Amino acid sequence: MAKLLNISHVAGMLIFSAIIIVIAVLGYKVIHKLGKLASIVGILAFVYMFITLLLSADLSALAPQ
Repeated sequence: MAKLLNISHVAGMLIFSAIIIVIAVLGYKVIHKLGKLASIVGILAFVYMFITLLLSADLSALAPQ
């Protein structure tokens, strides 16, 4: 980093460290937001499939005669 920007080694390490920290923090937030979104989509899909099953299946056939 220092040679690319033509700065001292210490400044290069500090800039590189700052970039890595920003990427780690943003990455952490993005991963957890995507996880939350995936959970919501999964719950909605399960509810949709359950309702579709209840409406299309003959539930009276399950009751004892």
